[in-house]
Amino acid sequence: MKATAKVLTVFSIIMFGASQASAVKLFAVNAFYTGTGGIEQLVVEDSSFPDLMDDFISGKGGFSALSGKDVYSGDIRFFGIPDILRLDVSKLPNDTYQINLSSSLSQLDQTFIAVNKEDLRRQFVDWILVEGDTEALNFLEAVALASTAAISDGNPGATTARMADSSFDLFGFYPRASQDLNMLGYKTGSFFGLDVSTAAIETTTIAGEMEGEFVEVALPLWLHFSGRFSYVGQICLSSTSLEGTEFYGFGADMGLAFRPVLRLGDDRFGWQITPFAGAQAVGSVDGVTAAILYDYGFNNRFEWRLAERCLISWVAQYSKFDNLTLSVDDYDLNTKIDQKIVKNGMLLEAPVGHLKSLYASCFIVDTRFLKESATSSYQTIGLGLGYLFKTFSCRASLGYDFTGEYERLNFNCGLSWDL
Repeated sequence: MKATAKVLTVFSIIMFGASQASAVKLFAVNAFYTGTGGIEQLVVEDSSFPDLMDDFISGKGGFSALSGKDVYSGDIRFFGIPDILRLDVSKLPNDTYQINLSSSLSQLDQTFIAVNKEDLRRQFVDWILVEGDTEALNFLEAVALASTAAISDGNPGATTARMADSSFDLFGFYPRASQDLNMLGYKTGSFFGLDVSTAAIETTTIAGEMEGEFVEVALPLWLHFSGRFSYVGQICLSSTSLEGTEFYGFGADMGLAFRPVLRLGDDRFGWQITPFAGAQAVGSVDGVTAAILYDYGFNNRFEWRLAERCLISWVAQYSKFDNLTLSVDDYDLNTKIDQKIVKNGMLLEAPVGHLKSLYASCFIVDTRFLKESATSSYQTIGLGLGYLFKTFSCRASLGYDFTGEYERLNFNCGLSWDL
């Protein structure tokens, strides 16, 4: 009953939007300063890390009590991990300002000195975002390993997981595209589609519960050179919002599908192997994130025709993820990704009653991070419904991703044309 209630709650977020803000945001500062009564404390949250640091260092907004103070400190919540950073701000005798930055998560220990607080803030934020040194890279990598809200790697909503999901669906985990009972790609031609996905996210961080939304639009394309070979590719645009912090992505995938066993006519069995590669750029000003990730691997699809119009497919995929160095002016943006993901899934499709064109499907998928991450694995279950024409189809599906600390309800709808 508890799991059912959570699914219904997440579904209501997709359909009607969140009714109220959650208790915690990705970023916060617990500030300490000397007041009239001794050491005093205040806590301020924000969905924008640069804005939060600007207010804290400058002593404005929610930190107006710090205005005019020469010495104060703050423990920082970063991507849902409380007290992960410590900032000590002080005014030096020569009228310059100094920040000492340290972290309980890594061996981070950095000092910044500037002529004013604005320059101090700029130095600090730029150091986190661009390549200050190995300490910054190690710190951001440690965040990805510890936080279920990290956007680069380590959880079902991270870029690596979403890239694996996208290639898995594109290269192997797809339902039938038309009334044609033969294997997809058995004859020369092309196949074009439009897919729109939206998801409601609920994740449990150390700081507390967080909610968000994800939207992606993809344009897949198949070019069938022969019954054995097809080019498969797509481009996609995505947007993720987590407690008001916005992240945007743009990506592309491409692969060469080879069918060692081509299922035709009364054949029961078909087999397709697709080596592939892809890339995804993700960025956020508020979330101090800028990265280009790439992956490569192979997708393996086995399909069995159980009856005339009933099909079961087993799909397995291996993906290796790394990052490209993204340079802006003379700086290299901070990213350090080294991940491997394996996915296995079963998909069953069957006609609804005696209707020739209406099909229902059910599926289950297991996803595993092979390298250290905040979430070691997650599972997906779902149902789908499609209406098939001679060379055209429309479909919709509802899937539920779940693990101990993360839940996501996904709704997908798509159109496809067999040209």
